[in-house]
Amino acid sequence: MLQSQFPIVVASLAGADVLCSGVIGRRRGSLRDLAMLVYLTARELNAEHVSDQATLNALSHLDLITDRLAVSRLSDAWVCHLRVAGPTAAFQS
Repeated sequence: MLQSQFPIVVASLAGADVLCSGVIGRRRGSLRDLAMLVYLTARELNAEHVSDQATLNALSHLDLITDRLAVSRLSDAWVCHLRVAGPTAAFQS
């Protein structure tokens, strides 16, 4: 997704940590503003498949939000993100 949506930043992001767009914590106003920025940027791409994660990573690389962005590491023990790929038997009743 990053390659097709933001080819100009692909080389710069090679080897960089990937920010997860599925786990974000902020106060309501800041979170709303970030979500709107990601949404509006992704919407303008007019791509067949739009990725919020690719958009967030491109925006963070372009220093548009870095002054208000703090990235947590696993060692910070701030959050636990458990992903379950579905549908699986666990979701069937």
